[in-house]
Amino acid sequence: IGYGDFAMVGAQPPGESGGTELYAVRWIDQFAASRDLGKARSIGQRVLGFLLGEKETCLVKPLALLAGDSGRLWIADQGAHALMWVDPETRQIKMLEAVDRQGLPSPAGVCFGAG
Repeated sequence: IGYGDFAMVGAQPPGESGGTELYAVRWIDQFAASRDLGKARSIGQRVLGFLLGEKETCLVKPLALLAGDSGRLWIADQGAHALMWVDPETRQIKMLEAVDRQGLPSPAGVCFGAG
């Protein structure tokens, strides 16, 4: 996922009216899998992962992205049937699984609620 500078014209923050607001998004990084985040693993961790059948976390068909106040990214991935959590500071990407481990049928967005 990569994104760069652009502006949305005409969008209003909740509770505000009138005028045209401009929002800017800045380029942070791009990645498609946990290996792209550059977190080095020791040879022991790689061997253990191979022996245990550990799979790499990959983005398949990311559809929606939300950046939280902490800088963490939340990604709705329709292809992986999951919600991904990315922490650019610690260079971690994790797939959040449904309780029944069946995956999300077709995640189309991600948002935060109040509180």
